[in-house]
Amino acid sequence: MTKEELKSNHVFCMMPWIHMHIWPNGNALPCCIADSNDVYGNVNDKTLKEVWNNEKFSTMRKKMLAGEEIETCSRCYELEKSTKIYTLRQSINFDMIDKHFDLVQSTKEDGTLENPRMAYMDIRFSNICNMKCRTCGPELSSTHAQEHADMWSPKHTSDLMGVAEGQGPVISVTQDNPHVWEDLEQYLMDVEEVYFAGGEILITEEHYKLLDYWIEHGKTDVRLRYTTNFSNFKFKKKSLFDYWKKFSDVNVAASIDTFGHRAEYMRWGTVWKTIEDNRRQMIQECPNIKFEITPTISIYNVYSWPDMHKRWYGRDLLNVADVRFNILTDPIFMRIDNIPPNQKEELIKLYQRYYNWLESLCPDDSQLQHYTRPASSVIDFLTKNEGDMSLLKEFFLFNHELDQYRKEDFWEAYPELNWLRSYVD
Repeated sequence: MTKEELKSNHVFCMMPWIHMHIWPNGNALPCCIADSNDVYGNVNDKTLKEVWNNEKFSTMRKKMLAGEEIETCSRCYELEKSTKIYTLRQSINFDMIDKHFDLVQSTKEDGTLENPRMAYMDIRFSNICNMKCRTCGPELSSTHAQEHADMWSPKHTSDLMGVAEGQGPVISVTQDNPHVWEDLEQYLMDVEEVYFAGGEILITEEHYKLLDYWIEHGKTDVRLRYTTNFSNFKFKKKSLFDYWKKFSDVNVAASIDTFGHRAEYMRWGTVWKTIEDNRRQMIQECPNIKFEITPTISIYNVYSWPDMHKRWYGRDLLNVADVRFNILTDPIFMRIDNIPPNQKEELIKLYQRYYNWLESLCPDDSQLQHYTRPASSVIDFLTKNEGDMSLLKEFFLFNHELDQYRKEDFWEAYPELNWLRSYVD
């Protein structure tokens, strides 16, 4: 295929050529958007190159070059078909096809690569996290793991996390298996862009080890990309702001879905005042760092998100266009398309008003789609997807069980979802 053919191919993605997504338990996946149940190998017992060239990864590359859809990539396909969200597949192709087309050209007939190159890096080194977000789970949160073990059993939690019974609640792929770091080190100077997420990456040891490595080797042009819960900017005696000032390109995305009590309920461990104070401190100490919010829109926050956006814009904490939008597709019982038709109608009206507000702030027509994408994506998703109202009861029971353990009250946090009561009896 030519570069142009790859760019227009609706299934092709550069990720399997320049990247491998690794979880704290060592499981390897094509990327962070891929189905986490579809494991492509494990780096605890194989080298990175061996995993990159195993049958699953090699078959994926062959299928992509043949224009065949990959089941594990269905999330990007769905979002591209039903929303205007700029997906990870589209983004990575835009950034990397021209630079690394030689890797595609040199792909062997069996789909293997002679010299893999980690131009894009996204490794979840540890599940350590100080929050228990309701849209997350024990695989990527140590506090979730402890809660799961308390609520059910350590064995159940270990099975869910894919680790041996008794291991945890904190697991780390490089600390539990030091050879993984030694293997990874040979690829670190190839990295052009690194995506840091967690767990909570800002309290993860390996994050600072990587920054120290690149600073020591004079590679401060690595593009640093973060998704963080935005709760903490110090690690031991290290100031993250001091680190960021040494790198030329830093982008920080805060996982903020809503505000106030709703935020503290949805992401247990959140102290809302601290979140807003941290944003003000960041503006003061690192004003030139690109900042955005990356909300995940689910039943929890679909009603309150427009107010959150307007709130931070009005307080000069966020530029109006600096929102990287995501619509939750899994767990399926949290999806917004499951809500009943009458509520969908009201939501569409709400997001049409939100669209009008975004449109009014857009400086010119050439930027209109970018400015209005948060509103239009929800409208499209609600319009094009039917959902399953029978899952509303599962959504309620999930929250009810956690409420009993955490001594919280769903109805107090979300009075706008009072209509849900008629679907849970």
